[in-house]
Amino acid sequence: MADTPNKSRSRKGDGSVKLITTRTGQKVWRAALRFHDHDGRPVYTSRVAATEAQARQALKELRDARDAGIKAPRRTYKVADLMNDWLEGKRADVATGKLSVPTLLQYEYATTRVLHGLDDDDKGLGHLEASRLFPETVQAFLDRARLHYSPRTAALFRTAMFGACRRAVRLRLLATNPVASADSIGVKPASGEGGVRAMSAEQVAKFLTVAEGDPLYALWAVYFSLGLRRGEALGLRWSDYDRASGMISIRRSRKKEGAKVVEGDLKTAASRRDLPVGPGLAAILEVHREQQLANRTAWLAKGARVDGDSMFTEGPGHPLDPDEISHRFKRICVEAGIGEWHLHETRHTAITLALRGGMSFDRVKRLAGHSSVRVTIDTYSHLGSEDLRQGVNALDSVLHSRSGR
Repeated sequence: MADTPNKSRSRKGDGSVKLITTRTGQKVWRAALRFHDHDGRPVYTSRVAATEAQARQALKELRDARDAGIKAPRRTYKVADLMNDWLEGKRADVATGKLSVPTLLQYEYATTRVLHGLDDDDKGLGHLEASRLFPETVQAFLDRARLHYSPRTAALFRTAMFGACRRAVRLRLLATNPVASADSIGVKPASGEGGVRAMSAEQVAKFLTVAEGDPLYALWAVYFSLGLRRGEALGLRWSDYDRASGMISIRRSRKKEGAKVVEGDLKTAASRRDLPVGPGLAAILEVHREQQLANRTAWLAKGARVDGDSMFTEGPGHPLDPDEISHRFKRICVEAGIGEWHLHETRHTAITLALRGGMSFDRVKRLAGHSSVRVTIDTYSHLGSEDLRQGVNALDSVLHSRSGR
């Protein structure tokens, strides 16, 4: 009987490549190999791929691993296990003096981003089975990293993944290192704190000058002042803002799921925080609130259903599209003549200006809602609102001394 077009058979023991349909209805190519290990136990291992060529390459790697006597990793061995096992080794290196603490903190941060995602819309790679971490998967992740982070930080992500996979190859848990095929990332000398790219106060002023007529002027001011993640700012409600005390609570995030904008939990537990609002930003929010109330009154007169609590919306209260906000930000940057910038870099800018304004590193950690550097959490978790207010007021004066709004 002739082989069907969607299946490729090999000699017994050489495995097979087959086009299959997953439970979700997606068609993928599966490379499968059955054999007996040195102890006579049956072993079944498989990989899936987007194309037949990729599946055949995967089958070759499975055969090579079998012939080299490489252990077949347990089926539940995830990229999260691979990265965390490597990270534990790095912590041991610190204890023996082989690795510095600052370098470990960088690796911990990189591991968190790789496993849990680059932003609110990114799932990260931690949920994948280690055997399905393909070169193209790594390359796609690094391409996204370049859009959200500086070249130096994106290179750090690649270094962490490469080291974890190299360890897995050495322990014969992986046949090859999928990161080795990914493009290297050129790093220019860092400018500013931490090697991240941040705007100068002059560039921020130019941006805000051009954006002054934008209905979302207050949103841009929030990003620059508080250093929020994209979805955190879009998820703000007026009920989160205590105008009397000048405090705003970060409690939720808005993100894209397919074509829909949905509201969900924050990225980590540490992202749930209360931040002081400086007088400059408070004045801008007051103007925005008055304009929004007037617009909503007009929509109510037309019989529209109005969202009365969301801080940033369009029309009668439709949630803003996160991707459109990112594109809109880039357009204003170009119009302001300050070059191309990504929205996430407003976060880097806020943190950099806060440090320059006198805020300590520990306070900045709480301001930003970071959770990746676990050894520093206890250092700043006891700080009260007034401890943060000094740094936020310093940043507020830098950003809004020019504003008469």
